Amino acid sequence: MGRFLVLVVTTLVVAILYDLVVFRAPEFFETEAPPQAVQFLDRMPNEAVQRMKLRAQKADIGLFGNSRAMMVGARDVGPGDCRFFNYTVSGSSLRNSVALLEILTEGRRAPAIAVVSLDHFEIGMMGNPEYLPLPRMLALAAADVGSVIGEPKVAARVAFRHLYVVWGKFRRAISSSYFPRVVDFVLGQDPLGGRPYLVDGSRVAEEKAGATADHAFHPAAGEEIIDSLLVRDLARLKAMEGAPGGPSRIIVYESPLNPENAARYADAATPGAARHRAVAAKACGDLGLSCRLGGVYPTVVDAASDAAWSDASHAPAAALGPFIRELVAPIACAGIGS
Repeated sequence: MGRFLVLVVTTLVVAILYDLVVFRAPEFFETEAPPQAVQFLDRMPNEAVQRMKLRAQKADIGLFGNSRAMMVGARDVGPGDCRFFNYTVSGSSLRNSVALLEILTEGRRAPAIAVVSLDHFEIGMMGNPEYLPLPRMLALAAADVGSVIGEPKVAARVAFRHLYVVWGKFRRAISSSYFPRVVDFVLGQDPLGGRPYLVDGSRVAEEKAGATADHAFHPAAGEEIIDSLLVRDLARLKAMEGAPGGPSRIIVYESPLNPENAARYADAATPGAARHRAVAAKACGDLGLSCRLGGVYPTVVDAASDAAWSDASHAPAAALGPFIRELVAPIACAGIGS
C-alpha cells in the first residue's frame, strides 16, 4: 500500500509540474509574425499547441475542431477584412472544442463567430478533453457525472471514461520521450520533421491525394457517443452565444465525408449514427442553436472529387474553406482583427 501511495503521489506531482511547463508555453501565433511560421509543432504535445492557440489574438471568425478542419486557413475561407483563426487541435472532439470556447469566453477572448466542427456521426468519436489543465479536467468530470447522476449506469460509464483520460495524462507526463520534448520546445530547441503551422492556426496539409490516398471508410463499430453528454455540450455552446465575452454567433456543422461515402451513408445511415444525429438535431432545435447536420453539403461535394481528399473523412481545405465561408455569411466585422 505504501509503494502504491508513493507512486500515486509521485505521478500526481509530475503531472502538475508537466501542466506548469506546458501551460507556460511561449506565445507563437501572433499577427506580427511572418506570413508563414517556420517552427514545426507537429511533434510537440497537443497540450502545448492548444495552449498557444488559446493565447492568440482575438478573432472575428474562429474555427474549432480536430484534424478534419485543421488544414483550413484564412486563404481558404477568404474572410476579407475579418481576422480568421483556426483553434483546432489534432485528435480532439466536440467536447474539447466546447471546453476551449468556454476558456476563451471566460477570458473575453472568444471569436465574434465560432464555427464548431462536430465529427460525422458515422465516425462515432466524442472523447473527453485530454489536453486541459488538470483542475479543469477534474471540474468537467464532476459536472458531467453530476448531470447524469440519476442514471447510475451512464454515470458509472462517464466517470470511468474521465478517469481513463486523466490516467492517460499522468502516463504522458512521466513518459521518457514526451516530457523532454516539452522542455526542449520551451527552451527554444525546435524538433525536426513534421508539417508547419501557419500564423492563422492552420497546419499545412499532408500531400496524400489521388492514387496514394486511402478512401476506404468503415463506420464506428462501438458506441463512444453518450447522447446525454452530446445534448449537454450543445447546451453549453448555446449558453455562451451572446453571453458577456462569448461569441455573438455559434454555428455547429457535422464534418463531411468524401463524396462517395457521403452519398452512401446519407442513404443508408447506420442505426447508431442516425440516432445520435436525431438527438443532436432535436437539441439544436430546442436550444435555437444553428446546426448543419447530415454531412452532405453541395459546396464541399462540388468543390473536389474523391481523388482530392487525403482520405475519406479529411476534406481538402480548398473544399471545406468555401463551405465555412458560406456558414458565416453574411458577416460584418467589428474591427476585431482587421
